Amino acid sequence: AVLAAFAAAALGVALFSALAYETYSRLSTQTVEYRENLQWGLYQLQKELLSTLLDAERAAAGVPTDPVELQLAYDLFVSRLLLLQQGAVFQAVLDDPQIAPAVAETAAATARLDAAIAARSAGEPASAQTLALLIRTHLAPLRDPLQAMTVAAATRSAASSSSDSSALSAQISGRSSGVMLLLAQTPWRSG
Repeated sequence: AVLAAFAAAALGVALFSALAYETYSRLSTQTVEYRENLQWGLYQLQKELLSTLLDAERAAAGVPTDPVELQLAYDLFVSRLLLLQQGAVFQAVLDDPQIAPAVAETAAATARLDAAIAARSAGEPASAQTLALLIRTHLAPLRDPLQAMTVAAATRSAASSSSDSSALSAQISGRSSGVMLLLAQTPWRSG
């Protein structure tokens, strides 16, 4: 009887240890999944759009602006877009019907803007005023689609995180109950 109790206790400890290890592994995985990086990438894309548009508004209003700095702001925006389109981290959401159209629309707008800049500059760098007008014309319509895309991604991420947490919680509860039931069934005798 003592041997059976010892075996049951050892089995309980082994099961509890396996449960603890699996829980730790799943929690570790969740902390490095794409959700946070996706949100950060989308926020950065939106931030660079708004920053570029603000710089273009200032230049269009006559505030002295270095065209190289304005071009650099636009290039940063494009680099964020390329990261979104080409980054392995973001591939999981590019098929999302709330995200994919905004990414495609943004890519098309930047392609049109690049062509317009090339046509207007004719080998010479575009002036800040010209660049500002082109940026405002091609990028200003992206404000709302990028905002909607960012909100959709945040909503998707929150729902996924909540679902993962609920599943993990249910799994932990079920397995913990099983271990406790096993330990409760163990014939503990003293003496």
